[in-house]
Amino acid sequence: MDNKHKQASYLVNNERKDNNQDSYLIKFLRNIPQEFPVQNPIDLTEKIRKTEFKLHTVEYPNEGQLQGVIFVLQEYGGYCDFYGHYFKDLANQGRRGDSGPNLMDDQWRFIDKIVEKFELQEVNKYLFGLSFGGLICMRMLQIRPSFFNGAILHAPQLANHESNHIGKRCCCYRNKYLPAKSTNQEYDEFANFVKANRNLMIMQIQYNMANYVLNLQDLYSKEIDKIPNIPIFLSIAGKDLVVSNGHINEVSKQLKHPQNMFVTYEDQLHSSFYFDGFYQQLMKDIHDWLVDINIQN
Repeated sequence: MDNKHKQASYLVNNERKDNNQDSYLIKFLRNIPQEFPVQNPIDLTEKIRKTEFKLHTVEYPNEGQLQGVIFVLQEYGGYCDFYGHYFKDLANQGRRGDSGPNLMDDQWRFIDKIVEKFELQEVNKYLFGLSFGGLICMRMLQIRPSFFNGAILHAPQLANHESNHIGKRCCCYRNKYLPAKSTNQEYDEFANFVKANRNLMIMQIQYNMANYVLNLQDLYSKEIDKIPNIPIFLSIAGKDLVVSNGHINEVSKQLKHPQNMFVTYEDQLHSSFYFDGFYQQLMKDIHDWLVDINIQN
């Protein structure tokens, strides 16, 4: 165990030297989308207006001694198979990585089916949430406080950035997108490329999904005292303009479990998880933390 893991929180500002000067787009393009090795490990469907849709689920199978299962709730607009290579290190260390649908009810059905099919009732269960997925994770912890053994939340959308004023809209806006804000030329280059060339990724949020986020934030805020006392890895991006780092920081102070970890990645953006260099850093820190808490337990 190195020194940084003996602290409750720490700052990270050590982007890899070999690509420190590369643009966001170059760092993004270094991460080649790769399918998970197991597609649709369970049959999960959703009926909408009398039409049944198949929900896409994926799995990175365990490659070592099983020490737990990780349920991954991705960010709004992402898609499962972009992350096919991200969770390989966790699987190599005896953990299972699963990513499923990103809405609350569907996710509960997904988790319950996985637990039942693979007989994981007595296995440690962890949630891993990114952005909007982190908000859903936090709400799930509140709903079933004794079900999970730990959680990993990176840039969770517990509250929106102070400059990001989103008001609730009427249903007539349902399929329209919120206007995109220009951040800077470098980020705009990355975002415009994704919009034009990655049809499975969504860079703008629809009004109806914005309402869903706001309503879920309200539910979470009303029951903030119901967050269970379990190990939580909580991290933020220092240059995040999507979520409120101030709110997340206040939440971290309320979490009292001795194995909690709060990390600030100072020079990173909300979207940095897509970028080569940073995602490796984040996954290493999460992996080390998981190993630590399992050793201590």
